[in-house]
Amino acid sequence: MPSAMARRSAESDRSRCRVSALCSVRTVTAPATVSLPAGTYTVTAYPASGYTFGDHTSTFTVTVDSAGECLVTAKPVAPTAAPAACTGPGTEGNGSIGLPDTTGVDHYTISGQPGTFPAGSVSLPAGTYTVTAFPASGYTFGDNASSFEVTVDSAGACLVTVQPVAPTASPAACTGPGTQGNGAINLGSLQTGVAGFSIVGTGINTTGTTGSVAVPAGTYTVTANALPGYTFGTNQSAFTLTVPNAGACVLAVQVVSPTATQFVCTKTATDATLTPPSYTLPDVTGIQWFVGNSTTPSAPGTYPTTAGVLHVVAQAQAGYVLVDNASSQTFDLTVNPAPTCVLGTKIVKPSKTPNTTPSTPTTPTTPTAVLPFTGSDTGQLLPMSVGFLAIGGLLMLAGRRRRTP
Repeated sequence: MPSAMARRSAESDRSRCRVSALCSVRTVTAPATVSLPAGTYTVTAYPASGYTFGDHTSTFTVTVDSAGECLVTAKPVAPTAAPAACTGPGTEGNGSIGLPDTTGVDHYTISGQPGTFPAGSVSLPAGTYTVTAFPASGYTFGDNASSFEVTVDSAGACLVTVQPVAPTASPAACTGPGTQGNGAINLGSLQTGVAGFSIVGTGINTTGTTGSVAVPAGTYTVTANALPGYTFGTNQSAFTLTVPNAGACVLAVQVVSPTATQFVCTKTATDATLTPPSYTLPDVTGIQWFVGNSTTPSAPGTYPTTAGVLHVVAQAQAGYVLVDNASSQTFDLTVNPAPTCVLGTKIVKPSKTPNTTPSTPTTPTTPTAVLPFTGSDTGQLLPMSVGFLAIGGLLMLAGRRRRTP
């Protein structure tokens, strides 16, 4: 009977087998588990001492399957967006997209932007973007979403609200008697957010930015216009202004009285001269003169006249008024009858009565009646002188009645 040592040796022989794979051959005593990398192996069994496999198969092909990529499934976190911000009136800067730092995510791409982006904040203008996450090595996203549509909101119009300063009106001003010029709409100085003003009234449609805009007297609608990036909100921006009329523009004037001269008899050693009367209409700004019953004004100046009462009216012209607020003032100029102008026994008759109808003023002539002095025959001349004097008086009286205004 074999010893115990011989039996153990025989069992060991029966349990040995050869395993070959790749380029190596290993002999393994069964039973055993052999750790091998994935691959296909040929396993050959060898009989123990005293055994045979007969027709049984003793060589086997065994495949150790690969475990695959051994990927860990990660789930990307959706990016976030921050809106754009106003950088000034009517202007905006960028907003941003926040890319999460997530395990298993290597990097991101953003539509419309070049390159790739790591986790963090990316500054972008307002708009809609597609953000795609890419897995890190050894990770997969499986069925989890890896692309996200993200919108960076606009900051809006970025309007700054301002309040226009109300314009004012200045009245029209007199430019002369009975006439007036423009008044003004005062827009003031340059205002923040105000581009200018439109001014609309009867027959007027204009614009202005600062200062004064000349306009006739009247009522106007003045509307402020906002610069880009500004708004007036609920603040008043349209104003109704009235430019007052200057009024009648009447100037007060002081009347200077007209004057009249009398007949004047001038004697020398050899002559006697009778100077006829005249009247003078002063040259006063704003006054026109009417003489007698005439409806035609007479120019200032000196005119011849006759004995009697001369009716003269000073009337204020348009745009003027007399100092007492009257429109006219009447003057009666009295010219006494011609005196007897005698030199010794000689009688000087007045000249023919001049025409007193006012026309172009002239310097009155000095008609004279001169009789040479002879120094004799005074007795014969005296009756003749008296007769001539009487005839001259009648002629002068008739002329005065005919031409008295």
